[in-house]
Amino acid sequence: MNAEVYASLVALQDVRRAGWRIVVAKFARRPRGQGNPVEVEFDWRAVYRLEDRTGAVVGFYHTHPEGMADMSGTDEKTMRGWTASLGKPLLCVIRSGDEVVAWEFVPGRRTRRAQAATICRGVVVAVIRHARG
Repeated sequence: MNAEVYASLVALQDVRRAGWRIVVAKFARRPRGQGNPVEVEFDWRAVYRLEDRTGAVVGFYHTHPEGMADMSGTDEKTMRGWTASLGKPLLCVIRSGDEVVAWEFVPGRRTRRAQAATICRGVVVAVIRHARG
């Protein structure tokens, strides 16, 4: 029986150009943790301390060990709460087996699924298409 694991994501690069956003982020050392096979509870106090100290929290990573890498209703509700609380766009990156999927949550806007997302050695890369404007 596998447990969900999570980590906050800290920006290494966050580039917006020509209608695209490319985010390169690493897993924060803390907060990190694990839950049970179907849920995980973040250390929200540690997330706020990290954001207050660095201003570089760009999202959250977690696994779905017994399912697909699709977002659950709980994931969506939680991410909308975090974007409202931190007042900035955030990524939700989910891994299930070999599949990695990312979504961008922007306060007051619809959720965008990333065109590409990958993880290698604790570094996440997500590519999101934005409408030119």
